[in-house]
This record gives sequence, structure tokens and C-alpha cells, in this order.
Amino acid sequence: MRDDTFSVLQEFISPREAFEQLDLLAPHFIGRDATAETVILSVKYEELMLQLEGLLEDADRIKAALEAGNIDPEEAKIELLDVLYGVRNIIGELEVVEALRARFGVGYVEVLSEYLRALGAIAFAELVQKNGDVVSRVKQEVAQRWGIYLPSLEGHHDVRGDDS
Repeated sequence: MRDDTFSVLQEFISPREAFEQLDLLAPHFIGRDATAETVILSVKYEELMLQLEGLLEDADRIKAALEAGNIDPEEAKIELLDVLYGVRNIIGELEVVEALRARFGVGYVEVLSEYLRALGAIAFAELVQKNGDVVSRVKQEVAQRWGIYLPSLEGHHDVRGDDS
């Protein structure tokens, strides 16, 4: 069961990079109901499910090759044992992730949306870092025209148009 959201995200950021970035940045962008830990656990869960899916596909491939006579039965046994060890390891990791997710009270689907928000915030932070003067002017303009004070990236206070 491949999640399209996760496969798209993999095109832009590796799971390892996501874990590193989210561990540093997610607390600034995610509410108290979804901490960085819950986001990371959900991403890890999805990563493990994708690995499990890959191993099951390997098992199907080996079985088909064996039935077609394209692989030696002894070699097929060895390859299938490798698959089974891989599945066993993933199940062990999933048990740990599930126990942690239960402790943090995290559900897989709702946290992925928080993960996307965090990644969006990371991208926005990079945009601001590269174009700080433009962002500052936009904040001032919005504040002057509509009286709306855009939040700063540091998070939790209004920027009253002067970035001070």
C-alpha cells in the first residue's frame, strides 16, 4: 500500500534528511498536539511499510523465477531466507515504532499532514533566508494595507512591519 504523498516527498527529501530537519525545525512549526517525535515516528512507519512491500515483491519475484525454472531451487531458498530475515527485522522495528506511537498517542494519517506543513515551513524558511528583503517589504505592505501582521519565522510573535 504505497502512499502517494510519501513517494512524492521522497523525490525532494530523503527520510534521513527529513528526520534531521524535522528534529531541529518541527517544534517551531508544529502545534503542541503533534510534536517532532510524532512526525518522525509516522515517517519511519511509512518507510518501514515501503521496505516491507519491497521485500514481499522480492519474494513474489523469486517464486515466479522458481516456477519458471529460471533459478536453482537451492539459490531460491537462500534468497527467500534473506527476504524472511528482512521481514523479521522490519516487524521488530514496526513493533518498536508502534509502541512509541501508542505512547505519544499519534495516528499515522493525521500526522503526515503535519509533516507536510513542517516541510512547507522549512521551504518557506529557505525562501526567507534567500530573499529576506523582499519578505520584509511584503510584511510591511500587508501590515500597512490590511492591518495584518504576518508571523515571523521564529514563530510566536507578530512582526509589526519593521523586523525589529
